[in-house]
Amino acid sequence: MLLSIDIHDFLPIEKEVYCIVAGEEQPVKKKLVLVFDDFERCKIGVIDLLGIINTYVEDKRIKTIVIASEDNIEDEENYKTFKEKVVERTVKLDMEYRRIQQEMIEDYKTETSEYKEFLKKESPKLFQVFEESGSRNLRTFKSCLIDFERVYGLWHSLKLPTDGMGEAL
Repeated sequence: MLLSIDIHDFLPIEKEVYCIVAGEEQPVKKKLVLVFDDFERCKIGVIDLLGIINTYVEDKRIKTIVIASEDNIEDEENYKTFKEKVVERTVKLDMEYRRIQQEMIEDYKTETSEYKEFLKKESPKLFQVFEESGSRNLRTFKSCLIDFERVYGLWHSLKLPTDGMGEAL
């Protein structure tokens, strides 16, 4: 019994916290909201993690948000069983990937305006490949834009014919 450890003893989390607010002389008490991001990647077991979250929600009455890719949770059976008891509301996000990708290209910071114009011209191919890949990872899409910019620069510096560059992308 002397060796039992409770994680809550080391992380005293209260429902309200003091915050420094611009224009205020003294710290102001604000309600705390806990956010557990990338739930599916956590190395703590699903039952233990949902138990910890339940302690914050039920016992301490702390607003808590869990962000998870439910399709990627390994212990799906236990997750579904215990989620019912802990999670009050589930909001599923259905992203408009095409619109987000267009905005990513529009907002892309590049060394040359030519590369951005190239991306705009080739965007239908980019969108098609992304869609056909079945990937829903926009970080991968952005990485492709960044990685190909180096190829684009080298292609131009070597003065290669540009007619096949869209296919290379």
